[in-house]
Amino acid sequence: MTALESWARQQERVPEQRAALLAAAWYAGERTVTELCKASGLSRPTVYADLRSQGIDAATADRAAPPHQPSYRPLNQQQIADLAEHMSVILLPSVIGDKNEKLAEVAWAAMQIIRTIGDLLDPEFNPGYEVKDLRAGLLDTLAGRAETIRRTAHRLWADESTLDKITKWTFWDDMNAAPVDLLPSEATLTVSLPEHGTDMTVRLGIGERLEPEGSTTWTIDAPQPLEAIDGYRHLEIRSLLNNLAEVVRGALHPDLFPPDDH
Repeated sequence: MTALESWARQQERVPEQRAALLAAAWYAGERTVTELCKASGLSRPTVYADLRSQGIDAATADRAAPPHQPSYRPLNQQQIADLAEHMSVILLPSVIGDKNEKLAEVAWAAMQIIRTIGDLLDPEFNPGYEVKDLRAGLLDTLAGRAETIRRTAHRLWADESTLDKITKWTFWDDMNAAPVDLLPSEATLTVSLPEHGTDMTVRLGIGERLEPEGSTTWTIDAPQPLEAIDGYRHLEIRSLLNNLAEVVRGALHPDLFPPDDH
């Protein structure tokens, strides 16, 4: 029923959305009404009327003017919520059952991101349970969905490729980074096993060699070694170290960078 109600609301807004699309095409540089009619399947009077509703008088406007962007409009909570609902109807069949299709998982997580954005825009949103800080919880959920997309994309990449190919691709990607970017090489992580009261130190490293063995390393001061690094682990370690480097870079004093970088 929620999906049907969402569909009904979308139908009510079709003229508004259609006019916005025509205006976007106009702003992008398509100033020929005949072409707009052909692309949209609309009559000339409708195209003229829709453009006027967006502040564009196609009969008198300077059609030789360079393309420009439309004026700013804030996100519309109801439109965002309807978009998420529409996405869920389309995507739900692909995530039912045990197929475990990773692209479908990514698409579903993207829908959940859109839905969470709609919740953030809704001042009356009620999750149905008590939350100490609702907005903080929603923002944390938003970040968590993005993490899910990253991990799932990395798993799909690792499934479809080899460690050798992944290593070479990420090596050249890092080498093409801007000169002022920090390229991380090593980090030390302490992990705890509360039930055993044991702390273990893990050292993560990214080398500069193109060979899979040695390009990404990890060691642990435990009786048993860690499992070998595969493509997925290489990608996740690289993301972790790059994210840490980005946080550190934002805290470095400007004098540490070339004059034209700040």
